[in-house]
Amino acid sequence: YRKGLGMEDKTILVIEDDPLNMELVKAVLSIDNYHVIEASDAHAGIELCRRHKPDLVLMDIQLPDMDGLTATRIIKEDELLKDVAVVALSAYAMEEDVQEAFNAGCSGYITKPFKIVDFLEQIKKYIELLKTQDADNYNKSRTWLDDHRFYLNKEECSIVNKEIGRIE
Repeated sequence: YRKGLGMEDKTILVIEDDPLNMELVKAVLSIDNYHVIEASDAHAGIELCRRHKPDLVLMDIQLPDMDGLTATRIIKEDELLKDVAVVALSAYAMEEDVQEAFNAGCSGYITKPFKIVDFLEQIKKYIELLKTQDADNYNKSRTWLDDHRFYLNKEECSIVNKEIGRIE
């Protein structure tokens, strides 16, 4: 992992209701010197997003006052905020959950729990992407499976199946 240099000027709004998860995300983001703004519910998060217009929003899906997907839709419908990239942060990793997040306007999806290095790489990728092109268009054109190394493509499945057959 190469530390994200020059990221101290990047602001990430974390909308997370679980205090332990919030502390973990803040601590991990501090490794790359991101400026972190925190909100423990969707309404506060939307207000902070309007006030600070962060570079990236990490949105928990299960929030107490309003779910994260509804909050994402509100952010994306706001003319001043529609270009802010929102990345879902959730313990749910079913393909339909991921698709629902993209349909709501999320640019990406990170599952909890996460590996610190993988998490920072993904955040860095979103931040770098924002410098070069529109994150929403880029990420919607990619499949969710491309971002998750524990899934295999068809060729890899074929190789694994051959190896299993050889071992049996």
